[in-house]
Amino acid sequence: LSTTLLNLSTHFTSYLRPQLTPIPSTLLSLPSHLTSPHTPPSPIIPLMTSHPRPLSAALRALGMNARPITWPTVPKGRDRVRVCLHAGNTREDVERLACAAVRWAQEMMAQDLREEEAQVHVHEQEPEMKIPRRGGAHAEQGFVASKL
Repeated sequence: LSTTLLNLSTHFTSYLRPQLTPIPSTLLSLPSHLTSPHTPPSPIIPLMTSHPRPLSAALRALGMNARPITWPTVPKGRDRVRVCLHAGNTREDVERLACAAVRWAQEMMAQDLREEEAQVHVHEQEPEMKIPRRGGAHAEQGFVASKL
């Protein structure tokens, strides 16, 4: 039983680790003690994230055992989702868990990008303002105000 759990935990972290490379560590990462392939993990694996409740909800919606752990249980800024593997899990289960966590992170990144693009688009659509000058030879000419 303990060998099965060790193998599942090792498989989960080994499977997840390379998929985390393009994802910002504040969004989703393994804790530093699990970043080395030479450290055998426990079946209770923290997924570090600045968004523990949404990640937990996404994983739980797929029937996975994932609980948000936030302050005051852990220090502020060290939020995580606790994943608990058990002997009834298969390699496919832990791969599905890893893929679901990565997919969630990718969706969060895409959402952030869409929001940033929408902000840029809104600023591009702002009309240029012509502010008339008062008096002088050029009284009827306006100038374009710079955008802030």
